[in-house]
Amino acid sequence: MSDESSPELVERFGRSKTAICVLCLCAVPVAFVIGVIFGEFQSYMRRASKQEKRMVEFFAEYPGRFGTLEVAPASSGFAYPFGEVQSQEDYDFLDENLQRMFGDELGKRMMSAGVSVAER
Repeated sequence: MSDESSPELVERFGRSKTAICVLCLCAVPVAFVIGVIFGEFQSYMRRASKQEKRMVEFFAEYPGRFGTLEVAPASSGFAYPFGEVQSQEDYDFLDENLQRMFGDELGKRMMSAGVSVAER
């Protein structure tokens, strides 16, 4: 190897080292943001799963009233019941209990998402 090629190799190595450092500096924040997004998604799914379990258990206590209702998680991180109940009394009872279990605002939103009274 000649002495003339050594500065060229050093310069090349220096540019590669700089490129690797810049890449690493960009990769760390991107990886952090991706981790936060996935963590938040898992948190949403965990919350929706707990809500779904609680509703299913409640529906099981009243199979004659709520046996046809189903529960589905939404991308918003909440679970929503959907289907038909047989009477306005059943609808009001469910509305009251969902508000008691999950709070007034969320309970009302859950009811409005897909629960209706069957037409007779």
